[in-house]
Amino acid sequence: MMIHGIKTHRELQVLKPVLKKWQDLNTYLSSEEDVAWWYNERASLSVFAGALWKCGGWAFEEFSIERRTQSTRRKAQGRCDIQFEFKGHGYIGEAKQTWFSLGKKRPVSIKKVERDLSRAQHEIRQIQVKANHQIAMTFVVPEINISESANLSKHIEEFVQELHKIKNAALAWTFPQFARNMRPDNQYRDYIYPGVALVLIPANSASNKNQ
Repeated sequence: MMIHGIKTHRELQVLKPVLKKWQDLNTYLSSEEDVAWWYNERASLSVFAGALWKCGGWAFEEFSIERRTQSTRRKAQGRCDIQFEFKGHGYIGEAKQTWFSLGKKRPVSIKKVERDLSRAQHEIRQIQVKANHQIAMTFVVPEINISESANLSKHIEEFVQELHKIKNAALAWTFPQFARNMRPDNQYRDYIYPGVALVLIPANSASNKNQ
């Protein structure tokens, strides 16, 4: 059985169709030998951009911009991960990819995801590009050693429950049944990467559940 779902946030409610299409594309782009989410941030972001185009929006990725540091106010050249528009709403976003260990040996702690979101928020606020909304986002890819995969569904459910504790976040997650036992044929072949989650928050929102 596929484990998947979407949780929206009031400021990001308009993106719900995009999140649904993102789930569909992750399944469509995967096969018995390969899945879209076990590469890197750039590859993951391209799937999100594809979902935007499929839903009638547009996206522009990885372009040069000017950043202004908050401490010194000095300008410097940098890049923006993504600028996009959907249903008349304009966004710029900073993306991260978070690798997340599941299992008894490394019990679920969402602090790593919160740290990456905070880092993305800090970086997107430095970008000098006009847009209606600034967002931080991270693609969260869980991994689990094959020795603990017998209880994989339980570990995934606990992981999703922890994601729901992130404040002010929109979430989407997908764990297709066919991916539950897939392993890369490289130095990580002792691990399973059963699916992916996407977390988005406005740049000026607190993400820490304890704040």
